[in-house]
Amino acid sequence: MVLILEHPIRSLSNIRYQGFNLDSSGTSMLESDINFNGQNFASGHQVTSTFDLFHDDIVLYYELLDNRVNLDVGVDLKRFDGEVSLSGTSSTSVTIDEVIPLFYLSARYDLSYAGFYVGANINSNLSSFSIGSGTAEDSTIMLGYESGNGLGMEGGIKYFSLELDDVNNLDTNLK
Repeated sequence: MVLILEHPIRSLSNIRYQGFNLDSSGTSMLESDINFNGQNFASGHQVTSTFDLFHDDIVLYYELLDNRVNLDVGVDLKRFDGEVSLSGTSSTSVTIDEVIPLFYLSARYDLSYAGFYVGANINSNLSSFSIGSGTAEDSTIMLGYESGNGLGMEGGIKYFSLELDDVNNLDTNLK
């Protein structure tokens, strides 16, 4: 879900909200003993790992250009809420509630063919500003079409990475 509020007051930022659910599960045979959240999992046993992370973004941005070239710059507060769990001979889970501030850049170029455009959205860590112990990148390159009444479609490539360091005693690196 994406909601966008753009207004004509140049001194106030525009607001964009978007929410996504990110989940995955996998099963493997352990080659060595591991300890996860105080539970020991022995080598030679099958273990299932599951992560279920809802994340939403609140983006505060300014529109620098709004013609054939569109350019927006701002800050994205990406909030993760969910859990990571391991189950096998025993099971345990870790709750995640983390906010990561990201730099937001959105660029779009309207092609000379009526309604077609190319664009990119880049959400990447602010190098010297951090509230927690996590980093993230969420970038998209797209090609799209928008009709005169606002309906259209878009396709492209998305890159997403999340690294959490010692968040509720959990270190993780997802791509």
